[in-house]
Amino acid sequence: MEALARTKPTPEELAKRQEEKNLSDFKSQFRNAILGIPEKFRWVDQHIQPNPKSRLSLDEQAKLYAEINDRTKRLEGWAFFSPAGFGKTTASWLLYKWAIRQNLYHAIWTGQQEWVVRDAPRTTPYFYDCYCWHIVLPEYLAQIQASWTDDSVARPKMIFDKFEKAKTQGFTPRLFIEELDKVKEGSEWANNILFTLFNAVDKHKAQLVFDTNLSRQQFMNRFGEPIYRRAKENCNMREWGF
Repeated sequence: MEALARTKPTPEELAKRQEEKNLSDFKSQFRNAILGIPEKFRWVDQHIQPNPKSRLSLDEQAKLYAEINDRTKRLEGWAFFSPAGFGKTTASWLLYKWAIRQNLYHAIWTGQQEWVVRDAPRTTPYFYDCYCWHIVLPEYLAQIQASWTDDSVARPKMIFDKFEKAKTQGFTPRLFIEELDKVKEGSEWANNILFTLFNAVDKHKAQLVFDTNLSRQQFMNRFGEPIYRRAKENCNMREWGF
């Protein structure tokens, strides 16, 4: 009996095993999450170095990457305004990696996760949905519109409805948006969706990251002062090339 009693794991041993399992799950799921990033950006990590091919100066690149990788900055909101070639998409994907890492960690160590209904199999290996979204805005809006008249088109998740649930589960919602400038200009409906997203970010203290070929002034002229103001209040803004 005494020998059997000694073989029972101690609470410390059980805690250690759980920590090892969590760490293994985290590494596996993070690798899977990265497969959803376009191949030419998967390499981007905290060791990124200035690229002489970029239109942004080497000094400015080094300063930007140091900021993005800083513990106090890498999970904050960011907005990048520049013409093509200044590395804003690269910076956005680096921030996305930090964001998905943070929310996956919370999901695995707490057991909490975003609940998502799936009508089709995943196109990439499995990882927890964890309130970290990356959307190409024109595609997102087009899918919403197509779902109105075609029952075979799945309506995309209405992200702004999920912010409050994320906060109750201890997550920071994290929203990454591409190709804002390719949204149809003058569309009141599209602007309303964008305002609702940005307003949810502001209300729930979420992370917002986006990049655009527009200047800050062009962005405000196109989408309006209320949307611009919420971006300014929730993002570190950087502008180059104008």
